Amino acid sequence: MKTINIFGAALALIGALAGSGAIIATLTAMAKFPPFLVAFLLACWILSRLPTTESLTT
Repeated sequence: MKTINIFGAALALIGALAGSGAIIATLTAMAKFPPFLVAFLLACWILSRLPTTESLTT
């Protein structure tokens, strides 16, 4: 049982490191190539304008 706990903790650590690495890589790309920042902001704006499930049911 202890082996399963250690394996789960190792997977959680690997996932956290991969996630933070992806965020750092994205921020670095945005700082180095400003069009990525414009594309990111445009995508956020478009996604915020999409209808949500609450507005579709009412």
